[in-house]
Amino acid sequence: MLLWLASQWLWLMSSLVRISGTVVYRDSSCVVELCKDFGPYYYSLIPKYRCANPQRYKAHVTVVRKFEAPNELFQQKLFEGASFFLDYSPKVWYSYPYYFLECQSVHIEQLRTIYGLKPHRFDNCYHITIGNNKNNDSNNSDAY
Repeated sequence: MLLWLASQWLWLMSSLVRISGTVVYRDSSCVVELCKDFGPYYYSLIPKYRCANPQRYKAHVTVVRKFEAPNELFQQKLFEGASFFLDYSPKVWYSYPYYFLECQSVHIEQLRTIYGLKPHRFDNCYHITIGNNKNNDSNNSDAY
């Protein structure tokens, strides 16, 4: 099992693409927004027969969710407008009901640590959601 995990990690790391985004605070959350064409481009790669819906918001990586409890530094919004780098895999994944790209970012890990949170919310990886099947019946997990 460990060998398989290591091989998957090496494959992921060998095919990453670097992009920068801008830190934006929204009410009680924080995201790194990507360029305006990022989401629509990857959304266009989802086969039409999958009947995916585009995301409501601009493509982003969530740093802090509303229900998380960051420390008092979060309220100061110290990093508003800062550019953060992240490395993402261009492989579109699907896990009901979302289509997403996996990504990594040392900057996001450091920001979450500054705010007193674990470096990752789950799975030691971040994601960029590009579409969903919230109103559709499809429930197959796979990649494109």
